[in-house]
Amino acid sequence: GLSSRLNQSVRERQKLVHSVAAGQFNGAYPGLAYLWAELEPGQVKPALAAIWAEVERMKREPVSEAELERQRVRIEHDEASELMSMEGMAGKLGYYESMGGDYRRADQAEARMRAVTAADIQRVMNKYFKLNRASVVVYRPTKSKATGLDSKGWQAWLQAAVPAQEAVDPGQVIVGGITRFKLSSGGILLVKPVHHSPLVAAQFQFDGGQRLEPPQLCGGMSLL
Repeated sequence: GLSSRLNQSVRERQKLVHSVAAGQFNGAYPGLAYLWAELEPGQVKPALAAIWAEVERMKREPVSEAELERQRVRIEHDEASELMSMEGMAGKLGYYESMGGDYRRADQAEARMRAVTAADIQRVMNKYFKLNRASVVVYRPTKSKATGLDSKGWQAWLQAAVPAQEAVDPGQVIVGGITRFKLSSGGILLVKPVHHSPLVAAQFQFDGGQRLEPPQLCGGMSLL
């Protein structure tokens, strides 16, 4: 959806694609998870790198409860929309009967999706979303320039495109929905999500002031 990590990062902030989405085909047998984007031919390499960076971020960082709740609401909305018409109900039952061998899987799949936790997502992402398991398909206009990358080239490109992350501890949630991280440099990072605004505000605080100033330099910090 529009509020997803992929859309907010790759489309809204980096402006690398016209549209981007994720999805899956499921049934009784192992299915297919996919990441899809529509974009200009010249943006293929940076766009795929940005998309894979979001995959790696989700493997490192658990999704928030707010993100999970938005997805649960979307599942409920899609389910209600299908039940509002005979065509929707027939299509849903027929899909699971043909793909899964049992129309009752429709309700089972939705119940399981509603029960998914942040830990479940992180576990599955780390187990299955690996470059050596992925296939890259680029469908481009005949006259556009090819990327020039084979499978090994794509793997190297996507690996190199993901920035190294500074090691932090898992974080501890404290009062007011604030998460406290201790950085490897020794600093403390406090994070408080505010979802009604697309802006980020950052402030750096350093030990200083009168309690740390020697008598001969009293008031010196005020000059900074």
